[in-house]
Order: sequence, then C-alpha cells, then structure tokens
Amino acid sequence: MVDRNVENRPPAKVTHPQTKKFLEGIFIPDLPDPQIPLVPLDTSTLPKPDQYVLPEIRKDLVRLVAGVFNLEPDPKLATVDAPEHTGADLAITCYPLARNLRKPPEIIAREFVGKFSGLPTISGLEATNGYLNFTLNSSNLGKLVLNEVEKLGDKYGYQDVGNGNIVVIDSSSPNIAKFMSVGHLRSTVIGESLSKIYKANGYNIIRDNHLGDWGTQFGMLGRAYELWGDKSLESQQDPDSIQMLYELYVRMHKEIDGQKRINDSEESPLEQEGRAWFKRLEDGDPDAKKLLDWAMTHSLKEFQRVYDILGVSFEYMLGESAYVPMLPSVLKKLSELNIIHPDSKGGLSADLSPLNLPRLMVQKKDDTSLYASRDLATLAARTSWFDPEKIVYVVGGEQKEYFKQIFEVFHRWAGDEAPITEHVGFGMITLPEGKMSTRKGRVIFLENVLNEAISRAYDRIPSERELDDAQKQTLARQLGVGAVIYMDLGQGRDRDIKFDWTQALTLEGHSAPYIQYAHARAATIIEKAEKEGILAGNEEVVFNTPNERRLIKLIASYPESVKRAMEQNQPSIVAEHTYSTAAAFNQFYHSDRVLGVPNEAVRSSRLRLTNAAGQTLKNGLFLLGIESPTQL
Repeated sequence: MVDRNVENRPPAKVTHPQTKKFLEGIFIPDLPDPQIPLVPLDTSTLPKPDQYVLPEIRKDLVRLVAGVFNLEPDPKLATVDAPEHTGADLAITCYPLARNLRKPPEIIAREFVGKFSGLPTISGLEATNGYLNFTLNSSNLGKLVLNEVEKLGDKYGYQDVGNGNIVVIDSSSPNIAKFMSVGHLRSTVIGESLSKIYKANGYNIIRDNHLGDWGTQFGMLGRAYELWGDKSLESQQDPDSIQMLYELYVRMHKEIDGQKRINDSEESPLEQEGRAWFKRLEDGDPDAKKLLDWAMTHSLKEFQRVYDILGVSFEYMLGESAYVPMLPSVLKKLSELNIIHPDSKGGLSADLSPLNLPRLMVQKKDDTSLYASRDLATLAARTSWFDPEKIVYVVGGEQKEYFKQIFEVFHRWAGDEAPITEHVGFGMITLPEGKMSTRKGRVIFLENVLNEAISRAYDRIPSERELDDAQKQTLARQLGVGAVIYMDLGQGRDRDIKFDWTQALTLEGHSAPYIQYAHARAATIIEKAEKEGILAGNEEVVFNTPNERRLIKLIASYPESVKRAMEQNQPSIVAEHTYSTAAAFNQFYHSDRVLGVPNEAVRSSRLRLTNAAGQTLKNGLFLLGIESPTQL
C-alpha cells in the first residue's frame, strides 16, 4: 500500500511510488522539481465538519427527535433552513418517521413539541404541517460562534474532510505561442478557487497547468514559421516574439480558409503541410524541437505576467510534450488489454458504443498522437507521481463528452487503482459578435482586461485619500482584479458569459469591491476601537436586533458553504455566501451602533460581531482568490 500521509513525504519534491499494478511496463518520466515548494497541510489542527457550532446543533436536533421516539437516526431525517415566512431558522420534517411510528407527520410533530425539554441554542419551537420549526437563541449561538471565529482566525471555515489526501487540479492550460485571452479567465480562476476550497476542506493540493505545446495546432504554427517567419530565432526578443507567433497562427488559418474556398475542398494543402510538420516534431526533428523550446520559453514569460496580476500560482506547469515519451508503452498496454484496436481509418481507437459514446481515437494512421493518448498518459503519470484521491479537470463544458470518453478508457485500464476523476465544466465567454476565435484573430486579451480594470479602479480612488502613487496602484490592483475575478466566480460556473466591459469592471452592487468595502469598514471600526481603548473583553454576548440575528447566523453557516462548494465544485456558493454576509454586515452597521453604545455587554458583543464579520469576509474572499484591503 502507498502511504497517503503526505507529511511523511519530502516537502520539496514528490517522487512516484511505482506501486500500481496497472502501471507495470509503463515508462514514467521523472517528476521535475515543483515551481513552488510543496508544503503539506497539517489537518490535525482542523475541526471535523460536524464540530462547528451550527452543524453540531443540526446533528443534536436530529438525534433528539429520533431519541424522543426511541428510533435510530434516519439519514432522511435532516435539518434544513426553515422557510423565511415561518420566522424560524431550522426545520425538520417528520415525514420519514411516519412509517415506523404509524402516525401522520402532523401528530408526530405535535407530540415532539410536547416532549421537547429544550436546548440552550434553541429559543423557540413550533409544529406546522408535519414540520418542526426551530428558532435559534442568537445570544447563545453567538457566544459559541464568536469564540470559534476568534480561535480559528484565518482558518475559520477550514475543516478536515480530506484527511490530508491529495487532489490534483488541472486548470488554465493555455496553448503556447499565443496570448492568453479572456476566454482563459474561467479555467484559471475557477481552478485557483477550487484549489483553495479543497485545501480548506483538508486536502493537499497539486495544481498542474497542463500547457498545450504539442499536437497538430503546433504543426500548423511550425509550418507558418517556415513559410513567413524570421528564420533567426535569436533575433526575436520579448515582447514581440509571441506577437509574431500569434500573427503567424492567424495568417496560417486565413490562408487555409482561402485555399479551401478556392479548391472547394475539406482539407487544404497547407493543412497537409502542417500535419507533416507535426510528424517531424514527433519523430524528433531537431529544428522542430528547437522552435518548440523557443516558443515555450517566451510563452511562459507571457503567461507568468498574467498569473502574477491574478495572484495565481501552480505547483507544476508541464506541457503535453512531457508525456510523449510515455506513449509507446501506454499504447502497447492498452492494446494488450484489448481496450484499443485498429479501426477503419487506419489508426487506433477504443469502442465505447456500449455507453452510447463515439469511438475514442488515440492514434492517427500516420502514427502521430492525439490529445486522447497524451491525456491518458498524463493520467497515468499523475497517478504514479502523486497517488491522488481525485484528479479534477477544470475545462470548458463543451468538452463534457470527451472527458466521459477519456475517463471511461482510463478506468477500464486502471480499474480499482484509478483515482476519482471529475470534469468541472463551465460555460463559454463570448463576445457581443459571437464566439471568440484565436484562428480568426477575434479575441480580447486577458492582460488587457486586467490592466483596464486596474486603470478604472485607480481613477475611482478618492483624491482626498492620503495615499502615495504606489499605495494607489496596489489598491487599484486589488479592486480591479477582484472585480474581474468576481464577475466570473460570482455566478454559477455552468452559465455562459457574454463579455461586457461594464459588467466585468463594475465596482458596485453584486461585486468584489462591494465585499471588499464591507471588510474594510469592519477593519476600520476595529482599528478605531483599539485607538480609543475600547475593548471587546466582556464574555457576555447579547444579540437582540434582527440584523444581529441575521449576521451571526450567516457567519455560523459559513463553514457549511465551504464544504458544499467543494462537494459541488462550485466556487459561486462561497461567493454568494460572502456577498450575503457583506450585505448583512452593511445593514447591521447602518442600523445598530457599535462603539457609541453605553451598555458594555452590547458594545462588546457588537464589536466582536464586527470582528467576526470582517474575518469571515476576508476568509471568503481568499477562497475566491481575491485580496482584502483594510482601508478603502
């Protein structure tokens, strides 16, 4: 058995254990050193999910209901948030008890109310139409939750679900020799947010940026460079090098389209030449390899500049080419296991018709590889290197069928030794004039969007703020980049986005700056209290107003949202919860005085509530990959 205790592994480099039976006979390349140190997560310091206050209350209520009727807790017997019109906080339906007790749910609910002896965190109970509606005691709940937030700080919301097991997240994955367009935003920021969310749930994360540096598309570029590029690679220097390659790529496809129209054919001579150029690359042609290495070097510089602006990082950035040496052994093993066979087109493919899926081609008739064969090799390498519990692919929803094919072939091959594989799809970003296309030169570059967002945020900083230019630039980056990220993560990932400059760069309403301003307001109150010597040392907690009740309940339920976001691979759950907390804090701030209250217990409670709200907002923004300025 492979030791899954990450803390027993060297933090600087993971080495493949080579203990999986399905990998016997497969060439596994050595894993390069990571881009950033691999620091294992200490899960022993994290609470279990049901050890947080609100989940524990839910568990106690279910156990109490079952115990009153001398029954074992039924999985169907669970608490839900009570409908708003009831005025209650939590509800339990008695319908799952009806069969065992042979009574209508309405009678069961009324009987329970008569036998309920009370809980410190429950202030009210009502039976309605077979439901038990519980009202939380906000002061008692608040005391427990405030202690929890103050104890855990930046780790509030973290919980040990994963037990330190490894999850590999494949995201961003731009193609080399091209600029990153706004179309790369979704995979990049969803992947970064999910990496933080999985880590907050007790997993060790490996972020692997699977760069597109192989395949027919690079063959097209190579042929274009031979035809129209500067033959001296050394003469091409940043920043013009990638611009030159990008223009060659666009020109190549315009020429191809023109040849097709003239010849009225499905394939042009240029396409055939591009495929032949890629064949040269696969066969080890030194000139082709030289161009690939040169393009990779300059592309990584371009990508890194964008990642630095976004605050995104990766443990590994390995191109498809890293897995090409594995292909002979992978294809041989798949053939021996009768998973792939020669097909009518002269290549190799897997028959997936029993699953109503198209055949998956893994090799062309000219023996060149395809995405599928390289992706299967990548899955094998990641399994060997990292022994992950799960591998998550953050790739556009249009690839849904393809990943069903890939995962099916991989699981036929690896069997029970295969890690869990998940495709986290997302909707497309389109332009007002339609779908983006690098081939047609119809794109908006991501770096331009980010710089424009920063510029607009800079112009919005009030002139009376006593900040030097460097401080303004930092604040503008935090606000502008946050706005762009939240435009994406603030809505369900399945939704398509029609790119709109105003929506992308808004600093108001349902946006990151709205949350950032709420966080900064909370920080300002705490700072002012400290300057005035006002302490929040009173252990008594008093919450009586509607806005106090609403805010403490949102803070209490934050860890549940973090867990649910991981379970659904949906960062928008954290985004929505964080926005709701900001809105609730703003309502509380405007209606309930904090520092000027004469009653010490009330003042201390509200000051602690302000601190807990600010901490929760900061933690939520962090999981979205957004910074939290303390002064705005």
